[in-house]
Amino acid sequence: MSYTLLDCWMEIYPIGLLDGEDLHYVKMTFFSRFIIYFLTYKLIRISQISISSIFML
Repeated sequence: MSYTLLDCWMEIYPIGLLDGEDLHYVKMTFFSRFIIYFLTYKLIRISQISISSIFML
């Protein structure tokens, strides 16, 4: 079995604290938020670079 980020996260938040469905929901919201924030950050960085390069020309 490969040791994933999900397994690491499962150790941080033990299953005993939550029911199966709640844990699944928390994990999904955690990852979806992370992906959304990451993509938003990337888009902002790309737009900043393109704007600054336009002004440099």
